[in-house]
Amino acid sequence: MWNHSPQRRPPNTQLSLWLIPPEPQRTTLQSEIDRLAKQYGGPTFPPHVTLLGRIEVATRQEQQLVIDRLHSAIRRRQQQQQQQQQPGSIECRFESILTFPQCWNQALIAEMEQTPDFIELCDLVRQAVGQTHSQSGWKFPSPSDVPHLSLFYGTEHSVPAITDITTGLLP
Repeated sequence: MWNHSPQRRPPNTQLSLWLIPPEPQRTTLQSEIDRLAKQYGGPTFPPHVTLLGRIEVATRQEQQLVIDRLHSAIRRRQQQQQQQQQPGSIECRFESILTFPQCWNQALIAEMEQTPDFIELCDLVRQAVGQTHSQSGWKFPSPSDVPHLSLFYGTEHSVPAITDITTGLLP
């Protein structure tokens, strides 16, 4: 007897592209994230600002294609900056500390200023993977709807108070 069952397709993989802070800021931020995680029972994670998330790929070949497109776009940007004698880094300045206890991965965040260089980089990487933006600009994940550096992942019962932040993120 022949049993025909449809072949199940494995779920897509989701990729994210992050800005990682340079040293010594990375170590300082990692220490703060680790301290909050230990004190309030959350996980530890690398400090980062997500440029682009939820890039869905179904195969390793698609994943490599996305990586190649991103590398190519970023290389072109770096070459243009060198020709114009501009710095090749993105300055990240933070405006405020916000809490969204109902959202696990945005429970405690530092809101990043949307500088022209940052928005230009967002445009570049999103176009490289075929995303387009609306007339009102890029959308960042809800509920904050802003670019940010997460400081704590957790639930509403375990989120630290803003006053518990010891890292001097704000000017």
